[in-house]
Amino acid sequence: MVHDIQNLLKAALPSDININVAMVHTVFQRTSVVVASTILVLWVLFQKKLLPHPAAKFVSKLLFYPTFPITAMMRYGNYWTKLDNTLMLGCAPMGYMNHPDKLYKMGVRGVINMCYEYSGPKSHYARLGIKQVWRVLHHYVDDDVDYDLVII
Repeated sequence: MVHDIQNLLKAALPSDININVAMVHTVFQRTSVVVASTILVLWVLFQKKLLPHPAAKFVSKLLFYPTFPITAMMRYGNYWTKLDNTLMLGCAPMGYMNHPDKLYKMGVRGVINMCYEYSGPKSHYARLGIKQVWRVLHHYVDDDVDYDLVII
């Protein structure tokens, strides 16, 4: 692997620049560990609701996509739960996973999205004629919030 990096750097940089490939590799490894550790610490603080409100809003958006695979795996086999004949509760529908098409085939024509950090697959919904109402739920605070009834 070190030789691959060395060849790549030689091809990309002028010949008079001398790069210590082992040092670059070490810096890359250490940077990866720092980034992964930072994400993990922020995620734990967010989950335990230990972040101040403005920081929690920022972290929720920052970590949504990197941690989505964890969420999807936790919901594996039960991505949507049918509560009655007209209501389903589920995880964030992703356009690239073909979720809007699957929802449409299940008869869904309206979605209430209460996720602050993810606005939903709007273009997919528009293509299918699914109406989305976006009512933000700040799940990272413990305040009692009185939400209006949303009818689609």
